[in-house]
Amino acid sequence: MDVYDKSLADRRKRETPALIYLDLDNFKLLNDTLGHQVGDELLRQLALRIKEVLRQGDLLARMGGDEFAVLLPSADRASAMAAARRIIEVFDYPFTLGEHAIHVQASLGVALFPEHGQTLDALARAADVAMYQAKQSQTHIAIYDPTQDINSVERLETIQHLRKTIQQGRFLIQYQPILNIAERYVNKWEALVRWEHPTRGLLRPADFVPLAEESGLIGELDLVVLKQAVQDQKRLGGELAINFSAVTLAHPNWVREVVRALVDEALQPSMLWLEITESALLPERQKWLGGLVALRGLGVRVALDDFGMGYSSLAHLKQVPVDLIKIDRSFVAEIGQSQTSEDILRAMLQLASAFGLKTLAEGVESRAQLEWLAHHGCHYAQGYYIGLPMSVEQASAKVFPGAF
Repeated sequence: MDVYDKSLADRRKRETPALIYLDLDNFKLLNDTLGHQVGDELLRQLALRIKEVLRQGDLLARMGGDEFAVLLPSADRASAMAAARRIIEVFDYPFTLGEHAIHVQASLGVALFPEHGQTLDALARAADVAMYQAKQSQTHIAIYDPTQDINSVERLETIQHLRKTIQQGRFLIQYQPILNIAERYVNKWEALVRWEHPTRGLLRPADFVPLAEESGLIGELDLVVLKQAVQDQKRLGGELAINFSAVTLAHPNWVREVVRALVDEALQPSMLWLEITESALLPERQKWLGGLVALRGLGVRVALDDFGMGYSSLAHLKQVPVDLIKIDRSFVAEIGQSQTSEDILRAMLQLASAFGLKTLAEGVESRAQLEWLAHHGCHYAQGYYIGLPMSVEQASAKVFPGAF
């Protein structure tokens, strides 16, 4: 054995297996938009591309759905990360799927034996956690870092439950009434998603939406809510407001899905409001602004949620096609208690009027607050004084009193 062969043999002795997990971002959205045959063809082409960049002896396996695993029988940290980078580079070019050229992205998690796990199950869990760390940080690749492992076994199980619930479309959608202040009647409803967790009970959006965003499931969740709410609108009557995340807005197929939902249920676009937060306006606006303009051109209207709580609010009103601003409840809560807060709220209402925008006040909990808002020209009110979130059955049977 010459010096080179001995050096290579010694290095291989030091190397141990590594595992890479790969998950496509928003694959279900593509599947629902273009069909399962197109989705299957994408996975077939992807598998071929990945095989081309692997070494002889590396093993590629499809784990189910849009998840793949790559087992590297012999790899140290550097070579495992190099393999991950080669895999992520296959996404630099679009996939040709019939008449479509589709760009997709993926998140990869890397785990090393025995550093990150001494059994296959432990190694697989570490790679899975690293994959979600990559999604959360939007770095596309992450190597397992136990100091950053906030994804406990319970957290991973929650993500798995969430993914399954999204696939099955089993969410509870509640509807909160929105009052037209001038006419004193309810003519709008906001769709609010709830999740009946198998062990933790009924969860509100704050308990699972951040997790959906971190795990790359938020786009699929938004569309599940959209489709169900548009179906329920026939029973509700009135206009419908639905929240959309920045991740969903940036997806190239989301506009098509909104249009499809409207067409499937024969709902006029003017009956639908899309609610976006100020924070959604900041990152990569150019990716979704065109779609928002296109939908608005069809008649769909746009509401800016939590106005006054983000950054550069005035700039947003000038640059983004918005029809209504929702004033955060923190301003409404101090009506009658703080002159300064009232002055700020009055200025916000005047500002919206100057831009030709409608206004909706959140968190209205008393008649005194409602009357103050009416006196200062606010158009809509939402809060516990108007009505609690309720099921579609309760909402469709609800008769609101004329005390408003």
